[in-house]
Amino acid sequence: MAKIQMQQNVKRRWFNADGLYAAAIVIWIFGVWGGALYVASGATADASAGVGGNSFLLGCSFATAGVITAFSVREFLGAYSACVATGTDLAGRSLHRTVGLAKQERPVTNLGLFVVIEAKPGKEMQLKNFLIGALPLVEAEPDTTAWFAIRIGPSTFGIFDVFSDETGREAHLSGEVAKALMANAAELLAKPPSIEKIDVLAEKLPVRWNES
Repeated sequence: MAKIQMQQNVKRRWFNADGLYAAAIVIWIFGVWGGALYVASGATADASAGVGGNSFLLGCSFATAGVITAFSVREFLGAYSACVATGTDLAGRSLHRTVGLAKQERPVTNLGLFVVIEAKPGKEMQLKNFLIGALPLVEAEPDTTAWFAIRIGPSTFGIFDVFSDETGREAHLSGEVAKALMANAAELLAKPPSIEKIDVLAEKLPVRWNES
């Protein structure tokens, strides 16, 4: 993926100042030699200048064109190198920024909650649907790093979530999911939820890649 992205960036760099300058130099070289050939053809056709005069004009036109071409080719190579190198550097910097941003966006998880919930007989499906429907409420909590609604057994469910600090954990405990759960506890739960505060010792979370 990085190689493809780099190639795309190099191609795009042809539309910057270096790429346009290199293209202009090529056009300029063709123009110089076109002018030299025009002068040479005019000198050859002019018999009044004599052989010596014609030879002088031919030599001067081609020598001038050669010198201009030599400097122009050097400028073209410099512009071409700058264009390709800049595109490659851009791809490298873009990839570096992406990796750095991904690392910065990787959430830190230090604390968690493990909640065990027992459904009343016949209320298993309602409790399952309640937990699934609670996801939008959790998505509105910026300090909840990850949240999982799980099923442990036929009538036993659970919630596992993690946070970066105690503030986020306490905010979740007093948040909308907890309020909704307690509001439906009498109808859905066989007993009060078992809430365990836990510490996260190690974790593996997906890295968020930014492709912009």
